Amino acid sequence: MQLPLPIDEKIVPIRMFGYPDGPPLRTVFLHGVLGSTAMWKAVATVEPADRSVALPLPGHYPWTLDGAETAAALERFAFLDDYRRAIRSITTERVQIVAHSTGALVALKFAAIYPEMVSRLVLAGSFPCGRAAVGRSTMAASVMLPLIGSPLFLALYRSWLHSPGTFALGLASAKSLSPHDTDDRTSLRCEREMLRDLRRSDPEALRQVVRWLGRTSLLDDLREIRVPATILVSQEDRVVDARMQIQLAASLPVANAALLRCGHLPMLESPDLLRSIVFARPDAAYRNNPE
Repeated sequence: MQLPLPIDEKIVPIRMFGYPDGPPLRTVFLHGVLGSTAMWKAVATVEPADRSVALPLPGHYPWTLDGAETAAALERFAFLDDYRRAIRSITTERVQIVAHSTGALVALKFAAIYPEMVSRLVLAGSFPCGRAAVGRSTMAASVMLPLIGSPLFLALYRSWLHSPGTFALGLASAKSLSPHDTDDRTSLRCEREMLRDLRRSDPEALRQVVRWLGRTSLLDDLREIRVPATILVSQEDRVVDARMQIQLAASLPVANAALLRCGHLPMLESPDLLRSIVFARPDAAYRNNPE
């Protein structure tokens, strides 16, 4: 049950968590660039009665798209229809979408296009403008360069994924320097599974996701997104500035913000805290839901 489950070759592969014949699906997890559905395992598997699924970002295993196919899927968010069909293949009810980083950008666009499908957004390490996010990273900006961008990305990709040690060092650069509440063994298992997933992804497809992110912005869409949202602001996030996350909360019509003492990867650093937010009763958290 923990393995990815492709439900159709033309639909995004789904990773399922929880009892297969439990209550209706309530939660959908989305990861960001250079992430994996495995990163949600420590949050989701402890609540088997709360069925949930994780959908991979295009270009990321187990979606088997090459670079050109990934670019086409990303164009004008075309892959969101795959997400819609994948969710509807499991439930006709509204779902909460829990998303991280670039996945949060995707979740916001999904809520803008399909508000009738979304009960709530929970967004961590989030930002509304991919251009601004990529501009903050010298590495991300460099892989978008003509001619040298592709070989440079491939070199960085191979170096980062060379061994569990180099992969862990890369993740450490995004984490908080403060102690966190996770069991190191649980975190290590998630990280090793992420490493396996990323090694099975097409590096050129991953680069296309970075290129797409660098020209994508939702700043003009935010006021139209009336789905209730909780923005989890990581105070020690070294990837996405906390001010950018707070500005996002202020720009959404129905949103609140919660401050977390962690870095850019709360699902690995503080899974217990994140779980308590994700699987809280939505009617208690959102009595002001206009729906």
